[in-house]
Amino acid sequence: MLKNVASRDFSAALLGFALFDQLYWFLIFAAAGALLFAGAMGWIIRPSAVSSPRP
Repeated sequence: MLKNVASRDFSAALLGFALFDQLYWFLIFAAAGALLFAGAMGWIIRPSAVSSPRP
């Protein structure tokens, strides 16, 4: 799953915010995005979402 969502967009956004001297906003967006991503991963891999094989 992580391979499918990881991309260069993160580094491009970091460079863009740095060029405009707005790293504070980048950190806020990165923190919020990390929490949302962790929540989504937790929801996807929760035990009730994993189907067990039928006999």
